Amino acid sequence: MKLAEERTAPWSTIGTRLPEGTTINEAMVASGLDYTVGITDAIVDLPVNQYEAISVPFPNKRVTYRIDTMEPLGFVGNRYHVLQHRDAIPLLEALVGTGWSPLAGGTMRKGAVGWLVGALPFKPKSGEFEANLAIMNSFDMSSGLRFANTPLRPVCNNAVQLMMRGAKSSFVLKHSKHMDQRFEEAREALGIAVAYAEKLDEEIERLLDMKINLKDAKYLVNKIIPLHKVAGLKGKRFGGEMKNPSGEWKELSDKAIRIREERQDDVIRHWLTSETLDGIRDTGWGWINALNEMDQWTPRPKTSERGLAERTLLTQLNAVSGTWTQIAHKSLRDQSFRQGVAEYDSLR
Repeated sequence: MKLAEERTAPWSTIGTRLPEGTTINEAMVASGLDYTVGITDAIVDLPVNQYEAISVPFPNKRVTYRIDTMEPLGFVGNRYHVLQHRDAIPLLEALVGTGWSPLAGGTMRKGAVGWLVGALPFKPKSGEFEANLAIMNSFDMSSGLRFANTPLRPVCNNAVQLMMRGAKSSFVLKHSKHMDQRFEEAREALGIAVAYAEKLDEEIERLLDMKINLKDAKYLVNKIIPLHKVAGLKGKRFGGEMKNPSGEWKELSDKAIRIREERQDDVIRHWLTSETLDGIRDTGWGWINALNEMDQWTPRPKTSERGLAERTLLTQLNAVSGTWTQIAHKSLRDQSFRQGVAEYDSLR
């Protein structure tokens, strides 16, 4: 796992850091967002024989492309309307006027996605995160104009996002010809973001008051890496996620069980030893951050540092729900897991 002192925020790895006081126009240029996207009919060459082909339009599809590099960005529908990055400048300037401050920006997938991250005018009581709001625009139909909360835990540069009931983590505007009529609605994104930050702060304080001991952790890790059977537990099955699509239990081989047990041990070891968890280790918040660090900073085969940073940022921007962090948080929404801990311990 990458050491804490070697970590940087995902937007620092794949984007450009912006000096304090950077204007939106300056941010667009510095972040490489000042390009124009065109759109044209999608044409395909169909082979008549091994020597000839005919060009025909692909039905109901068009292609977006960067005019400066002539790089194709994605297939879109016939009614898709290109919203240039610069079209969002009035909105971004309005956000700056209400306290949003650009921190970094950049592109992904050769310009199919562009983004800016900025600081929100919010100071959490818990002191456990920095509140940020990101704006993402795409040209491949992966998203409309999206506003997403991208909080960061500065002590370890962990990107933090919890999906909480009653708290919106993102706000999306679809690309359409009437986008300009919705700018007023989009300004509400700042209010939504601040409301999310307030809710996150409350949730962190609740989790800081929740005590987690080693017995709890050994049970909870089965929610993250479930086993079909647990050695020494009389064949008792923990972890409902091990059912196959037909609803039957999937039988794991001894090797698969051993690999999963080793991964469980890695999680527990990290939770017990990580310096970034000092002061919060034996709390619900400490447990979630242990899993969050494993999510974000564990090396993956054939994944570069940039690829890892892109994955982390896109997880935040798109509010992905199946991460270890989200599963861990779901397990701690109330105290009901205590009963499972007691049963688990009694069978050992």
